[in-house]
Amino acid sequence: MRLLIILVLTLTISYQGFSCECKFRDVETELNLSKEVLVGQLTHVTNNSITVKVLKTWKGLIKEDSLTIKIGMNGDGCYRRTLYPTNEYFLIYWENGGIHYCSRTIEYIKSKDIKTLDSIFSRTLWTNDKYNSTLSRLEYSREFIVQTDKGEIDIKGKKIVYNFEGNVKTKENLPQDLNDFYPVRYFLVATKDTIFDNPCGIDYIFYVNQVHQDMTMTDEFRQKIQKKSVRVACR
Repeated sequence: MRLLIILVLTLTISYQGFSCECKFRDVETELNLSKEVLVGQLTHVTNNSITVKVLKTWKGLIKEDSLTIKIGMNGDGCYRRTLYPTNEYFLIYWENGGIHYCSRTIEYIKSKDIKTLDSIFSRTLWTNDKYNSTLSRLEYSREFIVQTDKGEIDIKGKKIVYNFEGNVKTKENLPQDLNDFYPVRYFLVATKDTIFDNPCGIDYIFYVNQVHQDMTMTDEFRQKIQKKSVRVACR
């Protein structure tokens, strides 16, 4: 019994040592905590570091093509966050210990921070001229391409209705996809051609949720979401 108690206590302490209690971080908080804020393409990952190709920096001194970020250098397990997949582009908030599990570090096309950072650092941001066309392409994808259960959809110039877990919301009020365990997912509910009664010319209706389990949308549920979305958006 004594051995069992010691084992349980050891496991509990070990778990707490590597767990992080995340609280909401806004951009201001991230900027105060970070020494470098940049856009990078992930090129290499090891147990102790990640290497990125640097496309743009807002805060910090990095003005080089490549950067290697050490992981968990201060011994805090909360700074052992790594990134994936290789070749993807990320907005990275780099703190002294590495990349914090709770930071707003995210795939570039999912970030809501870009315009805010551009505004704050309009005079000091640095762009790697080699990748201007890549940045333009990424920005277009961030603004206008929606990844849905039916594939990519270009929404530029389209009238969109977002239904987040039963409530119609603007794009700006949708949650940010910061957590792989609770990802934000988009489901195509209807298009202009399939909406039966469409008095205000909606082009697409998306159902959005943020849950751990994936879901399969039934026709009955799809019709329910469509009716409510049209009623609210067109009133």
